[in-house]
Amino acid sequence: MKKIKQYQWWIDNVPKQLDTFIGWLGTTEDISRIWLRNFMRDNSIKSVLDVACGVCIDKQGFDNDKLNIKYRGIDTSEFLVNRGKDNGYDCVVGNIEDIPEQDKSWELVFGRHIIEHLEYYEKAIEEMCRVASKYVVVIHFLPMAEMDKIVISDTDNVYNNEYREDRFVKYCEQFGKVERILLEENRQSITLIRL
Repeated sequence: MKKIKQYQWWIDNVPKQLDTFIGWLGTTEDISRIWLRNFMRDNSIKSVLDVACGVCIDKQGFDNDKLNIKYRGIDTSEFLVNRGKDNGYDCVVGNIEDIPEQDKSWELVFGRHIIEHLEYYEKAIEEMCRVASKYVVVIHFLPMAEMDKIVISDTDNVYNNEYREDRFVKYCEQFGKVERILLEENRQSITLIRL
């Protein structure tokens, strides 16, 4: 895969800091993960593409809840993809801005805690909407803001951006009906695009 600066920290450092990385990801019982599983169940979702799948915690939650779905995880880290495969999961190397999947090939495409780490979100949203046939779910770990706040670390090239909510929603509306869901227990929120 071509080296892209915004992904390089994850590729270089996750293998060396796996326990720390896993700690950042939380558990299958995080409120946003429970919301996603309930949404999938309520809407009879049968196929899910997890972009930036990490260690496939969401797949573990799907299995724990006995959701009968076709799952594939995509990650830029070959280390994480191989770890997923070693655990029996369907995982491939790829990135959210150039998803290696056919148009409308997955009922639901979701990205959890990834948009804020990108230089900007447009290409990622466009790609997620291209490969989804019904829904795109973006789970945000930073709050939406009144103004874009593009923040990149000088030492490790990791973005931790907050995006202007009205601009983000307007961009997403070109692909379908947009709903914003705020999760009360923490700063997380969800953007749901119904295609």
